[in-house]
Amino acid sequence: MRISASVAACEFQIWGSKRRRVPHDTALRVEQLERQQREAAASGLAVRNATNTPWWWGLLVLVKYRTFYNYTDTAFLGARLADKVSMGITIMSLYWGIGGRLALDNIFNIAAVLFMWCMIPAFGAAAFVPSLVLERRLFVRERHDGLYRVSTYLAAKMIDEIGVAALGSVVISAIVYYGVRLEGAFTVFWITYFATLCVGICEDVYQNTLRNMYSQKNRFAIAAEP
Repeated sequence: MRISASVAACEFQIWGSKRRRVPHDTALRVEQLERQQREAAASGLAVRNATNTPWWWGLLVLVKYRTFYNYTDTAFLGARLADKVSMGITIMSLYWGIGGRLALDNIFNIAAVLFMWCMIPAFGAAAFVPSLVLERRLFVRERHDGLYRVSTYLAAKMIDEIGVAALGSVVISAIVYYGVRLEGAFTVFWITYFATLCVGICEDVYQNTLRNMYSQKNRFAIAAEP
C-alpha cells in the first residue's frame, strides 16, 4: 500500500511539473479556443425558428400516436361521453313524448327542453380541462425539444376532442330527439348541440393551451420541474 501510494504521489508531481512548464501564452490560447467554442455553441442554439419540424408532420405524428390511442382508451371516452349520455337520458325521461303535443300549456315544456339542450354542452365542455392540465409538463418539454409548434398541438387537441364530440353528439341527439318526440329536422337539432359543444371545447383548449401553459407565472416554474 505504501509503495502504490508513493508511486501515485510521484506521478502526480510529474504531471504537475509538466503542467507548470506550459507557457503562459499557450494557456491563454487554450482559454481563447474554449471561449470561442462556447460562443459558437450558443450562437447555434439561438435560432430564429421555434422548430425545424413541419407543422403538418408534427400534426400527423400526434394524430397517429395519440389520437388513435385515445380513441381506444375507455377512460378517455368515458370522461367525454358518460356525462352527456346520462344527461340525455335524464332529459328524455323527464320530458318523454311531450314534443308531439303542441297545446298551449305544453309550449313551456318544449321551450324548457330546447333551453336545456343549448346550455348543457357549454357546461359539459369542462370535462376536457383535466387532460390539458395533466399534459402541461409533457407539452413544455416537447416544445423545448422542438417537436412541434403551439398551433400544431392546438390543432391535434381539437381533432381529439371534436372527433369524439361529433360521433357522441349524434347518439345523444337521437336519444333526446326521438324520446321527447320533437317536431322539425333532426339535423338542425343535432347541429345546434354539436356547434355549442365545439364552442366550449375550443374555448377550453385555447385557454389551457395558450394561457395557462404560456403564462408568465407558470412558464419558468414548469420548465424547472423534473
